[in-house]
Order: sequence, then structure tokens, then C-alpha cells
Amino acid sequence: MNRNSCETFSNISFLCLCFLVIPVFRALQLPPEAWLRLQAYNASMTWLVCYPDGNVVLRGFGDVGHLPPDKITDGFRTIVE
Repeated sequence: MNRNSCETFSNISFLCLCFLVIPVFRALQLPPEAWLRLQAYNASMTWLVCYPDGNVVLRGFGDVGHLPPDKITDGFRTIVE
């Protein structure tokens, strides 16, 4: 996905593992290694909005509000025990 691929208004949602956020950074034209600066959790939700003029807005990143606290994990450990 790139900024020029949005011919119409689009909402793009990702529900994924914490390490699969590279498409988000590509859409925002950020370097792929930028994900190292952020904390994401497994089964978290990320929301992008893509506009016809090529603008891409990150509306939410790594949201885990839909998960019970004992199910939140970053791939290495459970966050709340």
C-alpha cells in the first residue's frame, strides 16, 4: 500500500501480531526501523485512514481495549498477571 493507491476514501484496519506493523510505517512513509520506538501488543488493533489526495492518517495504533487485561501480551510476556 502506498499513498497513491487510495483512489477513494478508505478506512484500513489491522488486527495483528505486534511485529506485523511494517505496512503502517510504509503507508506513513516512515522508515521500517521506526517500529522499534513503539510498543505494540499481540491482537492489537491499528486504524489507518487513506484519503484520495494521498494523505494517510494514523487514527489508532496498538489498541487493546477489546482484550481482558490478563490476555494482553507483547509476544514475550503477559503484561498484567
